[in-house]
Amino acid sequence: MKIVAVREVEDCFDNTVSRDVVFDRPTDLEFIVSLGRIGRLRYHHSLARPFWRLQVDGLFTLKGIQRNNVARLVFKKGHYAESIEMLVNAVNQYSNQHLPLTTLRIDGFPADDEQRNSLEIVQQSATENPKPNPS
Repeated sequence: MKIVAVREVEDCFDNTVSRDVVFDRPTDLEFIVSLGRIGRLRYHHSLARPFWRLQVDGLFTLKGIQRNNVARLVFKKGHYAESIEMLVNAVNQYSNQHLPLTTLRIDGFPADDEQRNSLEIVQQSATENPKPNPS
């Protein structure tokens, strides 16, 4: 996985800047999970097009849709270089040493504590969370 372009995006907020980050191929679950090593990752798997959001406190938020090759980077003004450097390093680390998908348990949560703390699987509909059976 490589970042092949970073494109300007029109902003609607004064204190943040947005860019589209273009990857050389569509994002997959393995790549998305690997990004959780640098921040808090939320993964909305129950959507028709699974959505993910990575938040690195004080620096940036990166959000995208699984199987797309573009993600939106939103960062605070004055933190562009630091945010891009951190993201490029995370992508390069993933490219150099793939995390085996077998680190994920069947229920979708990572097997090791470091990943488990950074990945939050989000349920989108009440039908997926069975209600307690009143007895």
